[in-house]
Formats: sequence, C-alpha cells, structure tokens
Amino acid sequence: MTLKKLYLFLFLSVSTTLFAQRQITGQLKPKGDYKTILMYKAEGAFQYYKASAKVDENGLFGFKLPENFQKGSYKLVYEAQKDLAINIIYNDKDISLAFNPEDVINSIFFYESENNTLFYDYVKTISTEYDELNNIQKKYYIDKSKELARKYNSKLAKIKVYQNYFDKQAKGKIAQHFISAFQKPISEKPLNSLVEKLDFFKNNYLKNINFQDSTLRNSAFLMDRLNEYIFDLNEAMAKKKNQAIDTDMVDVALSKIADSRFKNEVVYSLTSSAFDPYSSTYDNLLDHLFRNYYTKLAEEAKNENFTVMVQAKLNSILGKKAPNINFEDSSLYSIQSDSTLIIFWSTTCSHCLKEIPKVYEEFANSKNLKVVMVGLEDEYSDWINVSLTFPKWIQKRANDKWKNPIAKAYNVKGTPAYFLLDKNKKIIAKPNKLEELEKVLGKK
Repeated sequence: MTLKKLYLFLFLSVSTTLFAQRQITGQLKPKGDYKTILMYKAEGAFQYYKASAKVDENGLFGFKLPENFQKGSYKLVYEAQKDLAINIIYNDKDISLAFNPEDVINSIFFYESENNTLFYDYVKTISTEYDELNNIQKKYYIDKSKELARKYNSKLAKIKVYQNYFDKQAKGKIAQHFISAFQKPISEKPLNSLVEKLDFFKNNYLKNINFQDSTLRNSAFLMDRLNEYIFDLNEAMAKKKNQAIDTDMVDVALSKIADSRFKNEVVYSLTSSAFDPYSSTYDNLLDHLFRNYYTKLAEEAKNENFTVMVQAKLNSILGKKAPNINFEDSSLYSIQSDSTLIIFWSTTCSHCLKEIPKVYEEFANSKNLKVVMVGLEDEYSDWINVSLTFPKWIQKRANDKWKNPIAKAYNVKGTPAYFLLDKNKKIIAKPNKLEELEKVLGKK
C-alpha cells in the first residue's frame, strides 16, 4: 500500500469511527496556529452560525451533521478576524478534504465530494489562466505590439475552451451554478489602459451572474461578487481616476435583483458594509444607500440601533450642513465668517494639549476664520482654566464626553477632531491631524 493510500485509509477510518452519520471532516496541512473551525450557512444576504469544531494537534477536525441537514452552500471559517474561509457545497453526502490554510486554491483536495472537487479544479485552472491573461494585458498598456495582441487572443481562446469544458462537466450538478457565475468579464481584444479596463469591468462585472438563481442566492457567492463590485472595484476606479466613489454602481447592482426579500437583505448588508465610524472612504456611498434604499425598508427589516448610528454619521459627512451648536448668547449658525473651524478636544486628552496650542499659534489671528472649541469633558475636568489659554476662540463645554448630544450629532469617536465649514456652515473638510489642517487652510 502506497503512503498516499495508507494516509487516505487512516484518514477515512478515523472519520468513520468518529461519525456514523453524515459528516464533514478535514485536515489543515500544515496545522499552523489554527484551533477552531466555524461553520456558517449562507441564506440570502446573511450567514448564520451552525457549528464549531476543534482542530487537533494533527490538524484534523470534523462536524457530525444532524439528520435532514440542509443542502446548500456553507462556509468553513478558520480565521474569523481575517475572514479566512473555505466555501463548500453540501449535497447530503459526506465531505472529506485537506488544505494548506495559507494557499487554499492550489492545495485543496477532496477525498469525497464530486461537486466540490469539480468546482475547485475549475477555480484553480481558470484563475491561473486569468492571471496569465492579466499579465499580458498589463504589458499591452506599455507595448501595444501585434505579438502581445496575438498572445492575448490565444489566451482568451484557451479560457473559453476551459470554461466550456467545465460547464459540460458540471451540467446537472450543483457546481454548475457556481462555475457558470464565476467566469469574469473579458474583453474580446486587449484594452489600451487600466482606466479603460476598469470602465469595462464596471459595465460587465456582473454580466454572467443570474441573480434570480436561488442556489446562488443561498450562498456567499452573490454577496462576495456584489462587495467586490461596489467596494473593491469602485474604490480602485476612484483612486485611478482621482474622483469620488461612484454611487451609480449601487443602482446598477441592485437593479439586477428582482426578488424583493433578497433585495432588502442586500440593501441592509451593503449599508452595513459602507458604514465605518472611523473612516470616511464610503461616506457618499453610505448616504446614497441610506437615503434611496435603507429608509424605504419595512421597519421590521431595519435595526433601530444601527439606524441611529448611521444617521449620526451622515449628519457630519462632507457636503452636509453641520449640526447647530448653541452657546450662551449665540449659536454656530449665527457666526458670520467665510470659514468656521470646530475643534472637538478634551482637557484629559494629552495629544490635544500638545497639538491644539500649535493650531492656536498658527490660526488665532486669521481674519476669515472663526474657531469653535467644544470640550468633551467629565464633571471634574479643569476645562475652565485650560480653555482660558485660547482667549480668541469661542468655547463650549460639553459634559459626559462621548455621550454628549453634540458629540453624538457630529459622530465624534476621538479627539482632537476637526471640522472645517464654509460660510453656509457646510462641512468641507475633516482633517485628521495638524498637517492636514494646515494643508486645507493653505498654510502648507
């Protein structure tokens, strides 16, 4: 008996001893530091926890499946924080697999499971061909020779042959749904620039996907593709073209979904993905999703706490009129100035006490700039004495720190925080530090 056959015999013997009914067993090779495998079931736009399994010292793990365990697409997560996982197809048959967690596509092997073997063979094969085609395309941006165009066309023809082969092999199987949808858009001729390629992807990325396919809907596949299109591709286009995130891409994606329940789930999921309390990258996208889609969901389809958090963030994104702040005898809206700078700070913030005096030194005498300092304080802070060191600026004490209504209205998560307003009190910049503030105010 060969070593490989002996290993397979021992592996399946252990699996059969452990589990007398349907099971999913596997091995991480090498084991690494992974200790637990989590199993999730994709249903619509969401994923639901089903079970967990310990990884033993040899990297072995196993799930004993209950009777009538639902067929469909599952995700085996081995590193939750990094979202490292394997998608598998369960069709009421045992699954046994092994893989290198650091190189899944090139290492994964299924001892049992025709559908999974077929799908991952396809992914490995077609991904290699896509990578080679992409390398040819990159060279063509620089050298638009007939030879590179010929290589491109030859590689494109080869990809079509592979796609046709795997489509035929998967006919009538669950894997067919994923193999048909996995194929990425490819131009029939090499494109002249990366911008042209990104535009091609924008118009064609979702072309081969049937969003009405219930098998795809109940898998992680559709949400993965939508997130790639709306976030990854969108951000790449924005950076390359030096422009804002394209909110129209949301409309394109959502227009492809006819099932109302699934569409509502997708809207909630995309809104959640666009919401980041510590980053403004997707603020315009979040605003578009919230105003045009999320607010139109039925109340039972929303989460009250999440809704409040999103509304708070959208109150203070670029282009919005800043929430008003009342002082003893006036308000933010009554200030007459070409620009107004709001600084959220605290006397217990050591970084504030180092940086804000430098800001004061540079901008205290600016004629066309009014500055409002909002101190997020606790009851016993030395706000009065410290605030007196900035006599030319308007001062406002806001007790209870992050719980203060002003802090919530501006979605302040840390100090110092800067908001630059135009004469109409619209937010035009939110610099993160002194250097950025100097830049937007023309000091650098």
